[in-house]
Amino acid sequence: MGGNRVIDRRESKGFELIDSWDSGFGWFAHPDESAMRASHAFAFDNGVWIVDPLDSPGIHDRIAELGEVVGVAICSSWHTRDANHFAERYDVPIYIPAGMPNVGAQVTGTVERYADDLPDADVRIFHRQLVPGFGEAILYHDSGRTLYIPDTLGTAPYYLVGEERLGAPLLARLNPPRSLLSLNPARICVGHGRGIFEDPTPALQDAIVNGRRRMPRALFENFGTGIRIAYATLRR
Repeated sequence: MGGNRVIDRRESKGFELIDSWDSGFGWFAHPDESAMRASHAFAFDNGVWIVDPLDSPGIHDRIAELGEVVGVAICSSWHTRDANHFAERYDVPIYIPAGMPNVGAQVTGTVERYADDLPDADVRIFHRQLVPGFGEAILYHDSGRTLYIPDTLGTAPYYLVGEERLGAPLLARLNPPRSLLSLNPARICVGHGRGIFEDPTPALQDAIVNGRRRMPRALFENFGTGIRIAYATLRR
């Protein structure tokens, strides 16, 4: 893992483009931080959605190339990131999962709650709650076959053990998102790390079906880093 900071809360000096395809892209606002927080812009059916964003110089020019922004979505109760700034800049609502705790008090401006889908976007929502008080909303764009997973699965090194391409933090290994096994995504984008574009479905199935039996190795290899990142996140 690169960098000297677990989570870099300084102003971004520039973004690194990741996960680019015809109808979306991702970026690292702080490419050298250990947490590898990824932000995304998705062109769904009704326009561009900005998801769990971190601001960075030049990113708005890149977003403009994708289309008109219609909403900013927060998908994790662990953080709001820079959702307030993006919503104000584009004069759009911030969308928060129905029933998600913690984040509402940190949001300014217009708030809309979503339950089973994003409005007019052809996006299904899979709700997750790993521990009481902390949850997430996993997004799946049916027509584009794009899967976005905020926290439960990721590709950052502290998520992975062995030959895994997609892995889970420790608690999620005990309770994997089995509702995703029915999906056949063309790509998987994650909130921590780079996306998976080559053979994503086998990586998804392996993480869900086999991740639990790798728990002892994950505990040995990733426990310390996971605790540091969780602590840094909660200090927001």
